[in-house]
Amino acid sequence: MIGATAPGATSIEVVDGKPDLNGDRTSRSFEHVEQTNLTAAGGEFLVVAARNGVTVEQMVTVVPGERSEVTLTPPRRPSSCRTA
Repeated sequence: MIGATAPGATSIEVVDGKPDLNGDRTSRSFEHVEQTNLTAAGGEFLVVAARNGVTVEQMVTVVPGERSEVTLTPPRRPSSCRTA
């Protein structure tokens, strides 16, 4: 099981950790939430959190029968933005 938390995120997606032969990753879950749980078989997965068009990613390894938790912190705004 994967427990993913991303405070302030507008979405969290969990995809396969390894791309297929075309370089694509299969999406296992996509939700417009800050926290999600996904039952997954053992293996490597990539958790992607988005906020304001900026994404942050982290790999997570799932061991069968165990819970793997990941916390991501998407930036509040793109680093190229300035405030006056």
